[in-house]
Amino acid sequence: MDIPSEVIRDYLESKFDTFKVAHQEFLANSFLAEDYKMHLSVNLSTGLWQDFKSGDNGNFFHLISYLEGIPLDRARAFIMSKMFDTPEKLFQNISEIKKEQKSLYSNNIGDEFKNFKEVDLKNSKNSIHLSEKLASNFVRERKLHRCKFYVSLSGQYINRIIIPYTKNKKPYYFQARNLTSFGMKYLNPKASEYGIKSSDILYPFNKDKNYIIVTEGPLDSMSLQINGFNSTCTQGSNLSANQIKQLGDRKIILSYDNDEAGKKGIVKSRTNCLYKNMDNLYVLHPPEKYKDWNEFHVDSNESNISDYITANIKKIDFEYFLTSKLS
Repeated sequence: MDIPSEVIRDYLESKFDTFKVAHQEFLANSFLAEDYKMHLSVNLSTGLWQDFKSGDNGNFFHLISYLEGIPLDRARAFIMSKMFDTPEKLFQNISEIKKEQKSLYSNNIGDEFKNFKEVDLKNSKNSIHLSEKLASNFVRERKLHRCKFYVSLSGQYINRIIIPYTKNKKPYYFQARNLTSFGMKYLNPKASEYGIKSSDILYPFNKDKNYIIVTEGPLDSMSLQINGFNSTCTQGSNLSANQIKQLGDRKIILSYDNDEAGKKGIVKSRTNCLYKNMDNLYVLHPPEKYKDWNEFHVDSNESNISDYITANIKKIDFEYFLTSKLS
């Protein structure tokens, strides 16, 4: 179905506060990854889009489905309502809509794990695959031997350690981290292939606890969980609206890395929480000599980590920001 360019442009301008238009290209910041350099490009003539930050792409209906959080058929109906006056036309070609929706996502998270091999720390030295040895060393060096990891020996995730996100022993997401220095460090499942946005996902945590420590990556959350603390991660230094909703009314303790991105992430995440009228916010920085919680975990023991965390959780208020700015 051809969509008038003015309909495409009107919708995009209503969704993005910051954008620019160059010829027939609408440019804005990625909505799938942290971005300040307008890596999202939408063709105003065709509606086809590409996110150069996350690697995702699709047609205009896919884009609306992601942005609005609605199924593909409703996204199509939404656009058709902009184009036609008569409501009966909103639901024409139902079979075509269902067919397109069925084929939208080509991969399944559970099926993908059939291509991975669980990391076996006991027998890795006897493996003929270098990736298995590298994965085992990765786990040992980070003192995460209590946790389950996988490794990919072929396919698009080859030479990557797979960090599973599971619920009731079933995987619903994963992060693929490069074991070599070649290529991207992280490779998350693409929303266009699996139907899951990383900004909607939280690393599994204990939902019976009334607090949560929020980190950037899963290795930091694992490190805190091993030491007895309830923790999750946001796959980056930003707590999205959907992730905030999942956290509910818990005491939220923001605890990103000790770098500039981490500091900015705390400010941005706090702002997002305040938009949702959530102000029960705290902050916890890893010790200054360490980049993140896993480094601290590797270099310390459970007692030291527990004592440090207990003594360094601070309320995010005016005094906190004033002190941070002065320091």
